[in-house]
Amino acid sequence: MMSLALTQFVQRPSFGQQGNKTKVRANFFEVVDFPRADFHHYDVNIDPPGTPVALYKRIWTTLCANNDNVTLAVFDGKKNCFSIVPLALNDKGEKIFEVVVPGERPRGGGSAFRVCIRKVNQINMHEVAEFVRGRASRTNNVLTGFMALDILIRYLPSLRHVTIGRSFYTQEESKALPGAAEMWSGYYQSVRPGIGKLYVNVDTTTTAFYEPGMLHHQAAKFLGFHSPDELRRGLEDYQFKRLSKFIKSVRVKVMHRGGSTQPKYAIKRLVPATAATSHFERDGKTITVKDYFLQQYNIRLAFPNLPCVLVGRDVLLPMELCSILPGQRLTRKLDERQTAEMIRHTCQKPHIRANKITAGVHQLEYGSNRYLKEAGMKISNQMATIDARVLPPPQVAFSNQPGGILRPNNGVWNISNNKLAKTGTLKSWAVINFAPQHIRQVSVVQGFLRTLMECLVKVGLDVQDREPPILQCDPQGDIRGAMLDAGRLAFKNSKGVAPQLIVCILPNLSRQLYPEIKRIGDTDLGVVTQCLLAKHIREPKRPYCTNVCLKINAKLGGMNQFIPQKEVPFITDQTIVFGADVSHPSPGESARGSLAAVVASMDPQLSRYAAETRVQAGRTEIIADLSIMAHALLLKFMDINKKRPERILFYRDGVSEGQFSDVLRNEVLAIKSVCQSIAKDYDPSITFIVVQKRHHARFFPVGPQSADRSGNCHAGTVVDTAIVHPFEFDFYLQSHAGLQGTSRPAHYHVLYDENRFSPDDLQQLTYNMCFTYARCMRSVSIVPAAYYADLVAARARLHYLQGSTDSSQTVEEQQRSLAPVKDVVGKVMYFM
Repeated sequence: MMSLALTQFVQRPSFGQQGNKTKVRANFFEVVDFPRADFHHYDVNIDPPGTPVALYKRIWTTLCANNDNVTLAVFDGKKNCFSIVPLALNDKGEKIFEVVVPGERPRGGGSAFRVCIRKVNQINMHEVAEFVRGRASRTNNVLTGFMALDILIRYLPSLRHVTIGRSFYTQEESKALPGAAEMWSGYYQSVRPGIGKLYVNVDTTTTAFYEPGMLHHQAAKFLGFHSPDELRRGLEDYQFKRLSKFIKSVRVKVMHRGGSTQPKYAIKRLVPATAATSHFERDGKTITVKDYFLQQYNIRLAFPNLPCVLVGRDVLLPMELCSILPGQRLTRKLDERQTAEMIRHTCQKPHIRANKITAGVHQLEYGSNRYLKEAGMKISNQMATIDARVLPPPQVAFSNQPGGILRPNNGVWNISNNKLAKTGTLKSWAVINFAPQHIRQVSVVQGFLRTLMECLVKVGLDVQDREPPILQCDPQGDIRGAMLDAGRLAFKNSKGVAPQLIVCILPNLSRQLYPEIKRIGDTDLGVVTQCLLAKHIREPKRPYCTNVCLKINAKLGGMNQFIPQKEVPFITDQTIVFGADVSHPSPGESARGSLAAVVASMDPQLSRYAAETRVQAGRTEIIADLSIMAHALLLKFMDINKKRPERILFYRDGVSEGQFSDVLRNEVLAIKSVCQSIAKDYDPSITFIVVQKRHHARFFPVGPQSADRSGNCHAGTVVDTAIVHPFEFDFYLQSHAGLQGTSRPAHYHVLYDENRFSPDDLQQLTYNMCFTYARCMRSVSIVPAAYYADLVAARARLHYLQGSTDSSQTVEEQQRSLAPVKDVVGKVMYFM
């Protein structure tokens, strides 16, 4: 069973029939004519070593302009080249070209770059066509064929625009972002197999770039100065550290030489020494960088107290003589202001996005693309209209009484006068106010707490302490000390009951305060915390307070709502639902490893999940310690339910198509081996499903009558025709109601299925489970098990002990640096 080959993914048993049939437009454009001739695959190597990849495009276009033989070849900008006609190579199957690029000189001297083209393989495109028709399996030839088609369609746009992966961007409609960045818009395109047809998936896309301009000007913007003149006094240590991370590896051109001789460099690092204090030997004498530029170029530096940047071979340059080159993607994590601006500008109504996509297809000019014409590839400029179905929503229950069961409307319901399904008693709690002075008044906080407590009581919680202690604290002060004091006061106020909850009022979503509160509460003091933004405190709104109640109830071990068992017949006390995700370090956190998180349901109502986390090698997607984590969760399930689960439903988030076979071989095997370790005769049936949300499929209603209030397709829209895999078991499910912008459906791909689900049963079960997410009264966009795993992984990243990770640490050392969640906290859904 464990020799799972590439071709052994689950085949689609049939097509779903359940639900109301409808039509949707999808941002997929049919490939009307498919290339019939084989592609010739070549490896491209550009010397000297260390040549910036950013230069490869210019080197290649210069080569093509001077060599007719490679004119029709398409290049991916890195290593791969494809051609519909064989290139003229020597007897060894290779050819070397000397390429001189105007204005660019190779590292190490010389005037020409050396390009070696070597034949790799010949791609049988007939086999690719047979794969699309469902008559051939997923082979390396097929995968390389799709890579060739992707490179073919993006080659011409890549010559005209900045290209990142399968997307290209233009500066024409760029918008400034805070912090020396700007937002560029563009288009994503990818060749996708459908059922019996090929499609090109086209979507709008936006990303952040470094704002081009003089380096010291951009440094001032990044540091939040009103004017570059504020840099004249130099930088504080914390400013130096922030700026160092921001500009590392940024490409600049040097401005002091003038004319066309403006060398380009990548910044290695910012050095502490300034232009006034940095010195070197010249003609046997010591000279500062500042004096060198005055003597050599007659340039009197205006900012001699700024640090220098190190570029090239130990070359120090003043910041004011460097200019950031355009078209460089911002590789650092966006801050709150930048993220908010990005969301504001990219949030587009469905009809606006659809129109932009169609305009993008015209801008791509598939019809006049010479490379497509020569390859015999023709692409429609009309979005595909495809069959879809809208699944019926499940009932949502707060109790088994007639009035406690509701039927949601387009994925949304209201608690009305119901109590939550299972609530507890809040005996011991406290409030810490970290808010600014105008919300420091105790009366303001007390007013909010009255509204919050009214909501807590209304939904069924027994709040015994109606006057919790309120502490006023400095957000820059001793956070642990404040939380200890809050816990002691709660203990005293409740006459000896250990604190159950600390509510923290924050001035903003601070990257320092919030993580510190969660780390201390989860791993140090062992008390759940609920953070609230100060902006919600002055004028408390009941809908907001009700949502806070949902979080608090879940964190105290309660159950907010459940789906009646008849709606989820597969889920019984002998079924366990797993969710798993791997969170990779953010840009700029390369020293840290990836964090794997696995959650599992502990009850048939799917209201309680336990969680396990582990550190593993950075950027590794396969969960290395899945057997350890799954073993712990299975034992917890057995301890609570007094029986072994006989069915395992596993939703795996974050896996790309290229990793499917590795995940199937490693992770399903890990689950199987864990079960065998529990008991030799223990062999539960396993269904393993990959959940994908980072894709570019979008669905649009064909008319207003088939749209919800936001203009999106209705919650419950499922697609398992036309644009899905030619023969494997997958489907798209838009399980949530649109709020703003264009909704993104989740993509579910079944890799392994011993439970023998029919499409109808699995699609309806997955949809129904989306109504069990504890934090809100609406269905969510992905199955909650996967959602919770994502939350747990993000939360675990806050649990590192301060200053405990560096690039020299092993995975084992990082695991020890990851503080474990206290038992009392781990027994509830602390991550909500």
